[in-house]
Amino acid sequence: MKILVVDDDKMLLTAIAHYLKSSKIEVLQAENSLQALDILENQNKNIGLILCDILMPGASGLDFLSLLKSFYLEKIPIIIISSLGKSEIIASSKKLGAVDYLKKPLNFKELGDLVKKYI
Repeated sequence: MKILVVDDDKMLLTAIAHYLKSSKIEVLQAENSLQALDILENQNKNIGLILCDILMPGASGLDFLSLLKSFYLEKIPIIIISSLGKSEIIASSKKLGAVDYLKKPLNFKELGDLVKKYI
């Protein structure tokens, strides 16, 4: 099982990948929505979960969710990770198909619990 992590913050991307790899989970990393879409096009059958930031250059995490809604959300659960904790952002992400929401700064125990819940 692979997890795709999408975040433009390279340090956080590396920290999440390191944490998940320590739990024997294979991690694919993308720094923006376009890279994530490319990875999905090539490996979507093997990806079991997507962790995605909202604020990214180019297409935001919500834009990414909109693009995925028709093609991948039936198959791949998505957890949004963001420093934006506003209830309308959380509601928008869930309306677009996100299964859960994690607020930054991340609590890695909570991240691990959610990953186990959805894979």
